Amino acid sequence: MSRGMAQAVYATLLLICLLAAHSAAGIFIVDSRPSGDYCGGYMSLVNGRITVHPTTSEFDISLDVFGEKYLCKEEKYSYNETTGQMFLDGVNDPDDCLGTILRDNGLKLSVTYLQGEDAILLDFDVVTVKLSRCS
Repeated sequence: MSRGMAQAVYATLLLICLLAAHSAAGIFIVDSRPSGDYCGGYMSLVNGRITVHPTTSEFDISLDVFGEKYLCKEEKYSYNETTGQMFLDGVNDPDDCLGTILRDNGLKLSVTYLQGEDAILLDFDVVTVKLSRCS
């Protein structure tokens, strides 16, 4: 085989390997956003469940706090893929369900997705609740 032919074969094989590796990597890429159902609680005093909708930037949240039950649907959020922070877009809207609950109870809420653990942290300043995949 001539040197030019060998180089062409080598270049073709290299290109095929690169394309195959790129395709294979694409198969295993995990979305860095949360999706699905997450459940958890804190000392049986606070229990929560979040359902993150995979096709929208919305989630449903149900909370049981000291026996008080709350349910908010289609809460809009913005997501920072670098930090995992889920910003509550409507929290300052007087008509927002979750925002109203937080204001009425004098609470703040920070929501963070822990991609490596596939878990969501709800930090209410006074207590942090870790939600893991519901079983």
